Amino acid sequence: LTSITANGVFNGHATRYNNRHIWTNNLDANYGLFYAYSNNFVPRKTDDRIDLTSKYGYKLSKKNDLYFTALFNAKSQFTKAYNYDLPRWDTSSTSRFLSPLYATLAPGLEYRRGSELSVFFSPVAARFTHVSTYYTNRLPEGAFGVENGQTTRFEIGAYMTARYTKELIKPKNDTETKKQNVSISYRGRLDLYSNYLAKDNYNEA
Repeated sequence: LTSITANGVFNGHATRYNNRHIWTNNLDANYGLFYAYSNNFVPRKTDDRIDLTSKYGYKLSKKNDLYFTALFNAKSQFTKAYNYDLPRWDTSSTSRFLSPLYATLAPGLEYRRGSELSVFFSPVAARFTHVSTYYTNRLPEGAFGVENGQTTRFEIGAYMTARYTKELIKPKNDTETKKQNVSISYRGRLDLYSNYLAKDNYNEA
């Protein structure tokens, strides 16, 4: 036995309908570890993600699928991360739980087609980045977009997020053998953000 890989994935979804109101919540959590004989089976992370999205919408008209929606999204990680290329990588982490923490709050319009397709757009989305000074003090330029010695960064800009889910093969119960066939589904997501406060850095000729 030369290596072992262990991965955990959780995808949770909850939706509440109330007449023309809708409240949707999505939680994606991933964690992976790699054990190799070459490093004495000391675990090294291969994946570490926490992604929570909560949306509350009001349907503008019964004749269409447009909603006025307020969105909140938060992203972080579970445990410390390290630069495994360094000789003593375990003495200094590069990130940890809530460092960084990315939070987005945005009002906008959402188009929904059942539970398969959702496209949300906001022209005025606020984004906050929080990180400990342990990381921003280590480099002159700071870390994760936060300036040296600071703990937060504020952005305002346009934000779009789209989700698509499709069940490619639906499970079927075999009443004779009491076996259930395998189901296959596709999940896709696209996030785009443009910061209005970003400065252009270039050298004039």
